[in-house]
Amino acid sequence: MFRILVHTALGLLLCAASFGQRLSAVERPNFLIYIADDHGRDEYGFKGNPNVQTPHIDHFREQGMLLSRMATPTAMCAPSRSALYTGLWPQRNGCFMNHGSTHKNVRSLPHYLKALGYQVVLSGKSHVKPKSVYPFTYHKFKKIGGSKTLDFSRMTKVMNGEDPFCLVVASNEPHRPYGSPRLQPQDIILPDYLPDTPLMRDVWRKYLGDCERSDHEFGKVLSLLAASEKRDNTVVIYTSDHGHVSFAKWSCYQRGLEVTTIISWPDQIKTNSESQALISFIDVVPTLIELAGGRAPTDIDGKSFADVLAGRSENHRSELFGIHTNRGTLNGNAFPIRSITTDRYTLIRNDNHSVSQTNIDNYDRDLKLRKDGLLAEWKRMATSSFIRERVQAMIARPPIELYDLQADLQQLNN
Repeated sequence: MFRILVHTALGLLLCAASFGQRLSAVERPNFLIYIADDHGRDEYGFKGNPNVQTPHIDHFREQGMLLSRMATPTAMCAPSRSALYTGLWPQRNGCFMNHGSTHKNVRSLPHYLKALGYQVVLSGKSHVKPKSVYPFTYHKFKKIGGSKTLDFSRMTKVMNGEDPFCLVVASNEPHRPYGSPRLQPQDIILPDYLPDTPLMRDVWRKYLGDCERSDHEFGKVLSLLAASEKRDNTVVIYTSDHGHVSFAKWSCYQRGLEVTTIISWPDQIKTNSESQALISFIDVVPTLIELAGGRAPTDIDGKSFADVLAGRSENHRSELFGIHTNRGTLNGNAFPIRSITTDRYTLIRNDNHSVSQTNIDNYDRDLKLRKDGLLAEWKRMATSSFIRERVQAMIARPPIELYDLQADLQQLNN
């Protein structure tokens, strides 16, 4: 037993020395990971978006490093989260379709950090299964009236516990159903890639209202951490699972795969810094293991980006991979999509391009509200060449799409 303790302590010290001189074996950092749900990469105040107010995230951005090229391997909820927690590509962990399950022999973040002495908690949305693969301590949403809210009181107990903690706060915002928005439809400035129609404006303003609610939640979580007096030794990660609605979620476009990610650790990660290194969600698990003083397993796909956080490296991956399948999505047909992205280009392959792509976001009828959906309105209002092109791009994809991200960030010119 003594030999095991000595080896563990030496491992922690060696890892600490590789990141910074401040960390010691008795100062393993806590981890706080906040995951927004369907929050697109551009809908933040600090990115200059005039329609959304995100003061807490804006201030947090100044406290840490913005990973501007962080990406999920898939723009769907369950596969994205499964990749984040396992360090494996969706094809490898088994959860590549929405509402899918991970292979039962896979290990995940709770396994690795619990072995290092951490309390590992998931508060809020889970959307991963089976629980044997994801043995978090689960804190469900609290129900107040007809709405759900995060359980902030139980978070406080985790933060004030004796063991080092890894607390994943998984919000339901800004995912549908939407709350009451602040802005009116006429006040909205739509992104360049979306048709300007009444329903699109209404959906977008409601989504932005929920982005602001997510910002408020994040601010509340940060205030609880500050009150615990453990902020200085806590690595805080803000991110989202993927992008929002048309030409983002359920796609391999960058606005779906790229997720705004900010990481802060006082005195360890340079404040108000930015990295454009290509980093995948699968790289988070080995990074946290390293920062916790452990050694990442060699049989996972992710690799630690601790050197990027420490400012010792400007690069991480040479390319990022994306995958999509319509299986598991409402009204989805067989339409597999694959992508590869470098620092400048994205190449997308649509394997079943001979058929029209269908899913929850482009059907002609809103099956829940029993009225016309976005695509039906776009077709009805297709008086301009741009809207006609967007309708075509939504349902009929070419076999190959190639985009220059430096010249065409919104991916409008194939």
